[in-house]
Amino acid sequence: MERVLPEDIILNIFSRVPFESLFECRLVSKTWNYFISNLNSPSSSSSSSDSKVSFISLNMLQSPKFQLLYLEYDETNNNNEQQLRISEINHPPFSRVPYWLSMISGGNAPYQKIKSVIIGSSNGLICLSIPRDGYFGDFDDPLYIFNPVTREYISLPICGGNCLNGRNVFGFGYNSKTNEYKVVRIYYESKGHTEAGQVQVYTLGAGSGWRNKGEIACSLQTNNSYSPGMNVDGEQIQVLGGCLCYVLKARYDTINIWSFKKNNDTSKEEEDSSNWSSVGTVQIQHDNLAQFFYFTKSGNILYWDDKKTALSYDPRTSSIKELLNDGTTGLEVFETISYRSSFVSLKALGEENVKMFDRIN
Repeated sequence: MERVLPEDIILNIFSRVPFESLFECRLVSKTWNYFISNLNSPSSSSSSSDSKVSFISLNMLQSPKFQLLYLEYDETNNNNEQQLRISEINHPPFSRVPYWLSMISGGNAPYQKIKSVIIGSSNGLICLSIPRDGYFGDFDDPLYIFNPVTREYISLPICGGNCLNGRNVFGFGYNSKTNEYKVVRIYYESKGHTEAGQVQVYTLGAGSGWRNKGEIACSLQTNNSYSPGMNVDGEQIQVLGGCLCYVLKARYDTINIWSFKKNNDTSKEEEDSSNWSSVGTVQIQHDNLAQFFYFTKSGNILYWDDKKTALSYDPRTSSIKELLNDGTTGLEVFETISYRSSFVSLKALGEENVKMFDRIN
C-alpha cells in the first residue's frame, strides 16, 4: 500500500480496520504510520462514511463489575445484514460500588441506582467518573481519562476540603480553536443544589490543575442512572447524532423527541422556539429503561428499550426494527455515547504521570 492507491482509498481501508488493531498496523511502515496517525485527527478532513458511526457503551457484567463495549452501526446494510456490531474493548473491567436506596412502595427491599459513569468522549479520549465510596454524586469522584487505542490513562485530582458533603456535575470536551481538551467540574456544597454552583476547569497538559472560574446559578443534575444527558424539569436534554435533543415523556409508554437546529440568521440576537422541531414519537415497552443514543442522517432514532434490546425507530413509517439479530447475549447496557477512535496521546498533550493499562488478553 506504499502510495499505490489514491489517498482517499487508503484512508477508507484503514477506517474499516478494527480500531484496536490500528496501533499494531502503525508499526508496519512509515507510510502506514502517517495515514493511520492522521486518520481521525481533530484537524483531519478525512472521515468514514456518514452512514457508519461508532459508540462506546458501559455494560454490567456482574455487580459491581463493568466493561466497556465498542459498537459500530452501518446504516447502508440492507435488511439481511447486521446493522449494529458489538465487540469488547480490551480494557480491564472496573468496579463501581453501587448506591442503595430503599423503595417507598413495594416494601423495604433495596434497589440499585447507578450514577452516570461516562462523562464524555472526544477525539478518541474517554472520560469516566468512578466514585471511590460508591455514593450517588459524591464529590470525591476520581476522573479517569484514557485512550483505548494507545492504552494511556490518567487520574485527575479529586475535590477535597469542604467539598465532601455535596455533589458535583462534570463535563468533558474539545476546543478546536485552542486545540485543548477540558474537564468542567461544577460542585454544590449541599446535596439539594439550593445554592450557586462553583465552577472549576481542568485543561489537559496545561499543568495548572483545577482552576476556579466563578459561580453558576443554574442547578444542573445528572440523576438519570444510565444517560449522560442533563435533567430539565424531569426530562432529558442530550446530544443525539450531533443535534441537541429534548426527550419528553408524554405517557408511560410514549416518548416525544424534539431536535434543536441553530438559526443561521445572524441578525437575530436571540434564538426562538421555532428552532425546535419534532423528530418523532416513539412507542416503548420499558419507559424507565429506554435510552436514546443516536439520531441518524436518514432520520432514524437508535435506542435501547430494556438495556438488552437495541432498536431503530423510523418516524416516517412509525416502524421499529431490532438491530441485533446475531444472538448477542449478556447485555445490560447503562450508557451509550458517540465515539471516534484516534491516536491522541495524553503524554504528547503534556500530561504528567501518564500510565498504561494492561490488556486483558
